Formats: sequence, C-alpha cells, structure tokens
Amino acid sequence: MNTRIMAGLVSLSLLGCVSHHPTTLLQADQRWVTGQLENGLTYHLYPDHHQPVSIRFYVHAGSLQESPEQSGYAHFVEHMAFNGSIHYQHNDVIKMVQQTGASFGADLNAFTSYKETVYSLDLPDNLAIDKALLWFRDIADGLHFTPQEVEKEKGVIMGEFRYRISDDKPFEQKFYEQLIAKTIYAQHDVLGTRDSVQQATPERLKTFYQTWYQPQLTEIVITGNVTLEQGETWIQEYFADWQAGETRRPVLPSQTKLDTQDFIDYVAAGEHPSFSLLIDRGEHRITNHEQLINHRLDNIAEQLISYRLAAEFNQAAQVHTQLHTISYRILDQRYSLISVAFPYQQRGMVTDLTLSTLSSLRDFGVSEQELQVVLHSYQDDLLYATQNKHNRLPPEHANDRVWAISNQEVLQSDLDFQYGLKQLLSKASVEEVNRHLKQLLRSDATIIIGADRQETLSKLTNQRDHIQKTKQRRGIKTEIADINPALYQPIQQGEIISSQSIHTDPDIVHWQLENGVDAYLLRTYSGKKKLQLFYSSLGGYAALPNDLFYATDISPTVLMQSGLGDMNGAQTDSYLKRKNMSMATFIDTTSHWLRLEMNQKDLDEGFAMIHQFSTRPNLDLIKLDTTNQQHRANLSQFVATPLGQLIKAVSHDSYNPSSAHWFRDTQDQPIPTADQVMQVHQQLFQQGNFTLVIVGDVTPSTITPLLRQYIANIPLAPSQPLRLTADYSTSISSQLELPINTDNHTLIVHRYIAADSSAKSAKTVFLEDMLHRLATQRLLANIRENKGLDYTPEVIPLNKDSEPSSDWSFITTIDSAYVEQTQQAVQEVIESLTQHISQEEVQTVAKQLIVDLKPLQDRPEQMASMLSRYLIHGYGIEALMNIEDTANSVRAEEMQQRAKQMFGDTSIKQISIMTPKQSG
Repeated sequence: MNTRIMAGLVSLSLLGCVSHHPTTLLQADQRWVTGQLENGLTYHLYPDHHQPVSIRFYVHAGSLQESPEQSGYAHFVEHMAFNGSIHYQHNDVIKMVQQTGASFGADLNAFTSYKETVYSLDLPDNLAIDKALLWFRDIADGLHFTPQEVEKEKGVIMGEFRYRISDDKPFEQKFYEQLIAKTIYAQHDVLGTRDSVQQATPERLKTFYQTWYQPQLTEIVITGNVTLEQGETWIQEYFADWQAGETRRPVLPSQTKLDTQDFIDYVAAGEHPSFSLLIDRGEHRITNHEQLINHRLDNIAEQLISYRLAAEFNQAAQVHTQLHTISYRILDQRYSLISVAFPYQQRGMVTDLTLSTLSSLRDFGVSEQELQVVLHSYQDDLLYATQNKHNRLPPEHANDRVWAISNQEVLQSDLDFQYGLKQLLSKASVEEVNRHLKQLLRSDATIIIGADRQETLSKLTNQRDHIQKTKQRRGIKTEIADINPALYQPIQQGEIISSQSIHTDPDIVHWQLENGVDAYLLRTYSGKKKLQLFYSSLGGYAALPNDLFYATDISPTVLMQSGLGDMNGAQTDSYLKRKNMSMATFIDTTSHWLRLEMNQKDLDEGFAMIHQFSTRPNLDLIKLDTTNQQHRANLSQFVATPLGQLIKAVSHDSYNPSSAHWFRDTQDQPIPTADQVMQVHQQLFQQGNFTLVIVGDVTPSTITPLLRQYIANIPLAPSQPLRLTADYSTSISSQLELPINTDNHTLIVHRYIAADSSAKSAKTVFLEDMLHRLATQRLLANIRENKGLDYTPEVIPLNKDSEPSSDWSFITTIDSAYVEQTQQAVQEVIESLTQHISQEEVQTVAKQLIVDLKPLQDRPEQMASMLSRYLIHGYGIEALMNIEDTANSVRAEEMQQRAKQMFGDTSIKQISIMTPKQSG
C-alpha cells in the first residue's frame, strides 16, 4: 500500500498567467460512461478490447477528514481492507487474487492521501470479476476490525513508519515541511503519529470507517474486457443495496498558500549538495485549451532549459551529479524546478554557470534548431495519437480516471486531444516560445540550497544577495552551431551467410552474418511505429581482466558522452533528440549490450548507430575526467550511508578482490586512463559473438539490406575465454553485525549461496522465477501478515546468468526489540520452502508468471531484452514462444528440490545485521 505523503513529480506543466480571453473547454471522451445509483454512488465504465480488467474503488476521504484523535486512521482503515471482511477472512483476498494470476502489490494495492483513499485491482481477464467485486462490496460496509487483526496491523504500520520516515530526513522532505508548515496539511500527515496508531482501537477505527465509507462519497471505475451492459449490471447487483449515509462530500482547501521563502539546510547522508530555483506557475488544474497550451509551453520551456544547461555543463566540463528542470507539483499548485547537484567543492562554479545559462536563455532565447529537437516528441504524439490510444491498457485507463476524479479534470476525447496538439504546434514558434521562456525566467524564484556538512549554513545564507544580483544580470548570447551531421556510411558491405524463418506466430526470422553475428527479427504486426534494437553478447566483466574493472565502471557513460564517429557528445545527443531516438549501452557481470529505440522511419539510422559505436567510438579526455570525478563523488556519497557501508562490508567479506562483484570504493580505486577505456571497448565491442534482436512491425526484406550495410561488415575478432564465476571468498563469515544504522531500527539480511554447476535451461529460469514469487509470498505472509514484524520484507535473488552459483537474500527491516523473533520467522520460511511445496502453489505462481510474460508481445522493449537474454545465455527461445507450456511443466518436486539445493544444508549461510548506531 503506497501511501502518498508528498505530492509527486509530474511531467506536465500549468498556466503561469491566466488568459482573460474566451476559453474553449476541454471535450470529454464519450467512450467513458458515467452514471450514479440512487444511493449516490458514482460509477465510470470504459469497455476495451484488451483482455485484462481493472477496478478502482475511490473514497473521497483521506487524512484531512481525521480529527486530531484520529490521526492516521484513514490509512489504518485502508490496511484493514486486506485483513478480513464478510466474505474474505484474514488475508484470503490476497490468495484469491494470486489464484487469478495477479500479484499482491503489483496488481492488488491501495493508497491513502490527504483527500482520498483508493483501492486498485488489475485482473488478467474477467473470469474472477464477481469475486473481485464481492471484495470491493466488503470494503464498502463489510470490513472486520477484530482486536487480533488490529493489533497485528499496528506492527505493520510501525514498519511503514520505518520504511518511509528516516531520522536523517531527506532534503526534499525538509523543504516540503517548510512549504506546508502554515497550511492545514501540516497537521494531517497521512501516516499519522506513532502514538495515535498505537492507541487506535477497533471501535475508533470502525467509527471513522462508518462515517466516511458511504456510497455518496464513493466512485467505482471498471475498465477492460467488459461490456457496458455487464458493467452496469454488476454495479447494480453489488452496490445498489449499500445504504446511503448523511456525511457530505468534503470541500477541499482551494489555492493553498505555501511558504515559498528561500530554504537552506543540510542534505541527508548519501545526498549530494544542490542548488535549485523554484518558480511558481499557478494552479495545476486544467479545464480549457488556453490553459493546456500554456501548460505545454511551460513544459517545452522546461525541456529547453534542461537541454541548454546540459549542453553548457558538458561544454564547460563542469562536474555535477544531477541536472534537471522539471514540472514539480505540490498539492494544488505547480512549479518549475531547476536543480543541479554536485560535490560541494564545485558550488561556486556550478551556481555561476547555472545562472549565466538561465540569463542567456531569458535574454536571447533558443534557436529554431533547439526548439525543433523538443517539438519532435509532440509531433510524434500527434502522428501516433490514434495508435497510442488504441494501445493503452486497462490499468492505464483506470488510473487516468482516478487522476481525473482526484483533480476534477476532464479526460479528453481523441479528437480533442489531437486538436490541442495541433493548436500547440501551430502556436509554438521560436518567437512565441522565447517570449514564454523570458516570462518564466523573469519570474520570482525561491532559492533552495542543499548544503554539505563541510559547508556553513550562515555563509550560504549570505550568498543569496549575490545569487539574486547574478540572476538579474544581462545574459551573454550563446552561439548554437547549426548541426546536421550525416552518419558515416560504410563503403564495404558485409555478407549474409544464411537466413530462415525459425518460428511462426509470432514470426521470427534468423540471419547468420559472415562476421559471426546472429540477427533475429520478431515481427509484431502491431502497427506500432516504434522499433527496438538489442545488440548484445555474452561477456561483460567476465570477458575482462580485473585491472580493467575500474575503467569498465565508467566506460558506458564516457563513451556515450564522447560521441560517435564525426559527432562529439553534444552533437550525438542533439542528433538522437532530433530523431526522437534513445540509445544506451550497458556492461553487466556476464553480458554487455547496446539498446536503441527509434521510429520506423529512422531504422536506417539505428543500424548506422550500432556500426558507429562498434567501429568509430570517440573518447573525449575532458569527459573522461569529468565522468570519473562524478563517479567517485557518487561512490563517496553512497559509502557515507549506513546501507552503503553495509553493502561494502558484505561484499568484501563474500568475494575475492579479483571478483567483478567486489565493491570498488574510491579509497582503492585508481583513476582510469583513456587507454584503459579504449581497451574495454575493444575487448567487449570489437570481438566476440554478437546477437542482434529486432522487435517491431517491419518486414524481413527491409532488414536484410541494413544487415549487409551496417552489421555484417563490423570487424569482430575471436573472443578470449570468459571467466564466468562469482569468485567467492573461501572464508565467508557466518554472521556480520554492524552497529552503524543512523535510524533507530535494525536491518537483517539472511543470505544463501550455493554452487550450481549444472547448465541452466529455460525451464530452470522459469522455475527460479516461480520460486522467487513463492518465497516472496511466504515471507510476506509470515513476517507481515501473520506476525506484523515488517512492512516490506523482500526476497532478492542476486543470481547472474551463466555464473555457476545461486545467491539469494531475505531482507527485513524491524524494530530492534524483535531481532530474535524475526530471525526465527525467516528461518520458518526457509525451512518451509525446503520441506514442502504443493502443486497448487506451483500452479498459482505459474499462472502469475504466464500473466506477466504474455503481454510481452505488446511491450517490444521488454521482448527485445528477454529474447537477447535467452539467446546469448543459451536458453533458447522456445520457452518464450510457449510460455504456458514451459511454466506449467514445472512440478512441485522439482521446485522443492531446487529450494533444497539453494537453501539447504549444502548452501553457505550468512546473516548480516545492521543495528542502530550507539550514541556517544
């Protein structure tokens, strides 16, 4: 249950200055059908062609409806909906949902905010909708508040306090508390207070529940594989007899006045010092097209600021760890937030460069070329509007409606959405956008400074006048070169040795190229214009000597920022943005890959990018130095946290220094050289056996010439032998205890390491995924639901493909008084996994896996990644093409045997305990 304590970040923006011209209201999507029962319950139905069904139960009551004595009750009641009702005892609703193939957390969840409580359920089909609606009907007026369940749930909520509230408050949390300090929200934290939660009784909770859970305060949303007639019949059948109450719908505070005075304070451990400007853009709610255009112009301006700041920071080789300009929503207001984080020694240079860049943008604006880079995504949104709407899934439609209810906004019709984009693109000339930029950057801004402990707050406070004066200075015009590079065209083509269709439904074609590359096309026939390319190989760190590991840590970033072929880093970035393409490279423990996403019309450029990266990488020495400094700063900040210290200690106890898994700290990390970075590229991307996976709606005849032109001619030397081993230490400690936690609770990690020399098959991968689901369910049931010890116990497999070992961690965060009880409870879960697994449980987790994997056909980016993984690690693709058969072939005896192998007597067991730091 994801409690929303703070208003989140959103990607859209809002009107800064309200127009007084006649307005054109947004037009609602008529495919949504809204009705109301006689008892006042409102319902929203959206029949859809997709198989899944999504249901939302929206109650207009949150923490603002609590009296001081009821602090935290709205959230507490939300928790109780999963702990027993008329038709579902204890946690039976979780079991019911799991049996459909859905999962607790991902598909069954709820959240509470200041003004609402929302329950959500996403089902894979409509077969269990009656059972689901029966539970939602129980939420209406049939929840149980037994003393035993209430007391147990107090422990879970205390765990949520531990999970969400740190003694060392994050900087953003401290700033938020200043913003709302003088508002009603300051007295209505969603979690409430620990004392209020501990003192809650079944009777008091039930009083709050009966006061606010009434039909006239409730809205129900159903989307997906249902007809309108079915939906209205179900609503009438399950909710018409819910008796109306007398509680009126709450009137929410309007135009909340936030305290936006300048804010200067220390950042938390692990956070970087920062400099930010917060600019008020007015109320976030949008009701008409005039507001929508201004809203989008704000968003365009924010993207242009981000784009220019990134270019200037790169040009100046200015060290920083984060840089962004975003729309920042706080309650009913929206702001533009310009923020940069950095090592504290860089503060003066970072602040001056940020302010001078903003002044230049304010006084001289952007070029047509810069604007077109940003407008490309809006042009694509218009071009593919119908297709994108068709591809939206029921959970997305349901969440859209929840957003609309919460914010009192309209969900636009398709034609109205397209009309709005056309209006924007018509208005967004470089002159209009520059006027908007000028207005935004001339506005008053809140100065926000996050300080390192090495800095003095009073000194930073005194710098505000300097910042204001610098901000007001006239800017210097930045000359932006007209960059329109053509990608390098190889002169010599390569040859295709063979091509054949290897699968139908879906259609998969395989090409074998003369340089050893195997190319695969999975054609989706979806009509989607986006294509995915995944160019990958077995190897990663396992293909490198350990003296190159430090260089490998930063190589992907350095190489991407240095540019490709005839383009430098800034030109490459501009090129990708202009084409609305994304490109990223990754180096993992046992594999490495290059991933690209592009529109169908730019497929040629995508293939050319692979060739450029493989054969003509650039290495900018300044970028190398900057990236290294940023990497070391990030490491230093992480190791300063208790979690960082724990991970380092466990790593150094578990692995040999020669292992790729060894935690590489700044203390013993040599500075990587240019030669080492180029060696990494040469050994990973200029030798070995690569696999290229293409996923999208494109024909084989389109792919064949591109393979000859760009892929088959990449020179690839034979690969060196791989070191596919985790390289564990021979003297792993059975227990580590570190009294370093700055929060007053204890974190326990039960870790199990086991040798596994047998060759993995696709079925083994499926089995381990299913075992992970089952282990998570049992841990959650025992630790949280039965004993109330922790809010979010986790099971994390650390296994790496092609390494001959398994490595699993069971993690709990608990009250320090319950260490022994928690260790015993975790041990109960482990023993249960090794002693008995039923076929019914196996069938349940198999169905969950099937439900999660089946939609891969509609998610080409995930399908490309999965296909690449299965191909390069030798699992084959038949399992992915026959998901149900593979998952259903797993037997309970096989899973239990695997559990014994991984968690039984032959495994290495280690318990790591991070306890509170002793005062003094």
